[in-house]
Amino acid sequence: MTIALLCPTRGRPEQFKRMIESAYSTATKENIQVFVALDKHDFETYPKDALDKAAKVLIMPDLVPTGYLFNKLSMKAYKREGIKIFMLAADDMVFTTPCWDEALLNHYNALGNKIHVYHLQDSRDANGTPHPIATREYIEALGYFVSPIFMHWFADTWTVEIARANGCFTHMRDYLLIHDKPSDQGRPDDTFARLRLGGVHERDVWVSHVCQWVLEHEKQKLGELMK
Repeated sequence: MTIALLCPTRGRPEQFKRMIESAYSTATKENIQVFVALDKHDFETYPKDALDKAAKVLIMPDLVPTGYLFNKLSMKAYKREGIKIFMLAADDMVFTTPCWDEALLNHYNALGNKIHVYHLQDSRDANGTPHPIATREYIEALGYFVSPIFMHWFADTWTVEIARANGCFTHMRDYLLIHDKPSDQGRPDDTFARLRLGGVHERDVWVSHVCQWVLEHEKQKLGELMK
């Protein structure tokens, strides 16, 4: 059995290299495969030795929504039969705890109903990294990794909420991820905070209502599938 690390990345070659090297140095190498999405410019400038470690590199158009990349990478990985767990791996992550992969696979093997989502511990938040780790069966149940309506990074947060609401969520507190400070290229984004507050602008209000409807719908759908 294998874990797929799904990494959309842009403009952060040093951080991407550190992420992928830390993943391989702390995991059992045979247990993980890395799937990368980046644009043509980054493909030409990212460290070749780091990209060569990836099982699959997708060259995507610039400014493709992140939620789309999550699902695109997960579907590429899904086609490989031996992959049972799918993990969003941000390029600013650093894996620090040895054998995190074995812990996930052992937990997966022990599950009864294998529709499940995990967190590893996060240096930024005691509640865990927002990036979910989903089983193959979870993706089969909903038809995708993250709901396509959520186009930005907070798509992963809703995925965790859907699983938590149905009791198919585990926070692996003994396995730490360090989130480094984002590069200067990244822009502060308060969209998620605005949506949670019900929106400040008219568009935010509309998006907030639609997202909340989808969230509640998917909570109910997953619950019915788990019966």
